[in-house]
Amino acid sequence: MPKLFDPPIAATDEDYLALQRPEYADRREFMEQQWLRFEPLADNDFRTQLGANFPQRFWEFYLACTFIDEGFDVRSASAGPDVRITQDGRTVWVEAIAPTRGHGPDAVPEIVNGVVTRVPNEQFILRLSAAIMEKFNKYKQYRTNGTVGPDDPYVIAINADSIPFCQSETDVPRIASAVFPIGDPYVVINRRTLQPVSQGVQYRDGIAKLNGTVIPTTSFLNEEFSGISGVIYSSTTIWNYPPQLGRIAYFVHNPLAMNPLPRGWLELGTEFWEEDQKLHKHDW
Repeated sequence: MPKLFDPPIAATDEDYLALQRPEYADRREFMEQQWLRFEPLADNDFRTQLGANFPQRFWEFYLACTFIDEGFDVRSASAGPDVRITQDGRTVWVEAIAPTRGHGPDAVPEIVNGVVTRVPNEQFILRLSAAIMEKFNKYKQYRTNGTVGPDDPYVIAINADSIPFCQSETDVPRIASAVFPIGDPYVVINRRTLQPVSQGVQYRDGIAKLNGTVIPTTSFLNEEFSGISGVIYSSTTIWNYPPQLGRIAYFVHNPLAMNPLPRGWLELGTEFWEEDQKLHKHDW
């Protein structure tokens, strides 16, 4: 079986090229060890694609290896979503995407060293919303051509590492604010005592782009999106992967899913679900 990095291929991706440096031998070895498990599932041109778009291909690679590590039956598919899982006789499809910061006036700005700036949460959430919509449209295609069956759960897996500021999360992660009307946190202060009286989060059902178009942030409260069972979200890359696969991740359930996944189906990271109009979470 050919190795993943040996011999090196003609590549254009900066991450792939950086990994050729001697000081990153440990990271190459990590991927070579995982490649032993992933190679039977990989597309024939996976090594070539890795050199052209490393973040996207690494994310697919990492997801599949994580599911294998957790004891799932992971199988290859010649067409359709990136990862197919068989769990208790049921097929679960996982479609992976690694969005970038975007282009144009609504793009997430780059981080400038030494310059203090406001974290661009709304632009960031717009990028997540665009990723969800892109993969929801793919879902509709998969349903039309019969690849994804009417009873199959369909999960969108988003890796945000290519978006600046991805490491600056709060208690309510941005992915939850992209699918539920959860705005910025607030605190009410007593003007006389200067003590906090109450706190919470603002209601926000959409974000306005600079051209005035409002992008909804309520997909998981919209029956149109009931084909999405949930969203996996992570910023894990080859540069920050945890010792145990998949430990840095969120999973957000869609309360309106026509093919829901049970709580605890993926015992990794932090799980979120909506109940009684409140967002609940559990850390695994």
